[in-house]
Amino acid sequence: MGFYMDNEKSDIRAYLYLRVSTVEQESSLKLQEQNLKEYCQGKGWQVAGIFRDFGKSGKDTKGRPEFMRMMDLIAASELPPCEMVLCTKLDRFARSLVDLDANITILNPHDIKF
Repeated sequence: MGFYMDNEKSDIRAYLYLRVSTVEQESSLKLQEQNLKEYCQGKGWQVAGIFRDFGKSGKDTKGRPEFMRMMDLIAASELPPCEMVLCTKLDRFARSLVDLDANITILNPHDIKF
């Protein structure tokens, strides 16, 4: 599985994925973005793209247009558009082990870490 190990190179381009399930959680979306940007800055990583799903349930990936756009960009790229996908919590990226496995399966051929 493509998980990041802290001893890897630091010239990484990262996609940031943010999601909140209700519109009332707008401040959480901003906090997720701030935390991930600060994390990247601390590591010396470049933010290559930010994908925000606002007011979208994590239950079905097809109902998350920005998530689908991010994964489509990755799947369609011959050269990886980034080296890593970051999110603040695992349940932002996948809500079940089946979804997690399917999503990591898309990242692995491109050697993109999660």
